Amino acid sequence: MWRIRTFAWIIIAPGIALVVDELAQHWLDPMVGSPFLAAIFLVSRFRGFRSAVAATLVSALLLDFFVLPPVFSFQFSPADLVRLALFGVIAIVTAGLASLSKNV
Repeated sequence: MWRIRTFAWIIIAPGIALVVDELAQHWLDPMVGSPFLAAIFLVSRFRGFRSAVAATLVSALLLDFFVLPPVFSFQFSPADLVRLALFGVIAIVTAGLASLSKNV
């Protein structure tokens, strides 16, 4: 049962972040990925660092496929790779800090 809940957090949290990003795209355009960072923070806080790393990978795939142009494709331009790498680094640091604060 625990693994099913963890898997659900890894999939559902980035999915909700995608919906929020799509609804608020007009206001969040310069800050690509901010709802995803919030989702990763929550996954890390409630399910741990390893689950947050998995949620980071799911979020990066969702960002590339649904948000970054060209939409609905996995074409990685050099600029997209830099954006996704920066997102990944920030997400992992966020997850690490969230999991550390859980232990305090």
